[in-house]
Formats: sequence, C-alpha cells, structure tokens
Amino acid sequence: MRKILLFTLCLLLLATSAFARDGRIFGVVTDGDGRPVAGARLECVREISQYRVVTFTTADGNFAFNAVPPGIYFVSATLKGVVLGEQRVEFMLPTGRKADFIVDADLVDSVSQ
Repeated sequence: MRKILLFTLCLLLLATSAFARDGRIFGVVTDGDGRPVAGARLECVREISQYRVVTFTTADGNFAFNAVPPGIYFVSATLKGVVLGEQRVEFMLPTGRKADFIVDADLVDSVSQ
C-alpha cells in the first residue's frame, strides 16, 4: 500500500512541477511594409491576476517577456501612447509563444512624426 501511495505522490509531484515552470512570450512588431517598429512599448497582463510586465522593441522590432508563468495573457503594443494592436496569448506548458504584431504602416508613420 505504501509503495502505491509513494508512486502516486511521485507522479503528482512530476505533473505539478511540469506546470510550475515559466515560459516566454516573444515576437516582432513590423509595419505593413515589413519594416521593424523600434521603441514600441509592449505590455503583458495576466487575465486573472495583477501580473503585469512591460518591455520595448529593439531596433529590429523584436521583443520578449521571459520567465512568464503559464496562463492567459493580453499583450498590447503601443507607440508614443497610440495603440498599435492587442492580442490574447495562451500557454499552459512552460514553452515559448510567438506573438507577432503587423501594424498599419500609415499609423506608424503618423505616430513617428
């Protein structure tokens, strides 16, 4: 009986630890012409908690949120206070999720001036 109980506890521990690790949300922000949008502000907000992180795109439009707990998130991209886009990102396993944004080139040009 003890062996069965110990085996069951080990399985539960392994299953729980698989979901406890963190993942990564990453992507690139480009305009409709394929040009990277540098300096865009990206915010990642977890749907059911106060978890919120912010990052900015690099010169080549890349961004990443590292060590993100599994869950459902809303990721938004803004440039100088203007919303470029939003999307819902969901991951339940400790993996990476790509969340690219393709933004209207005219919008980016008007905000950048």
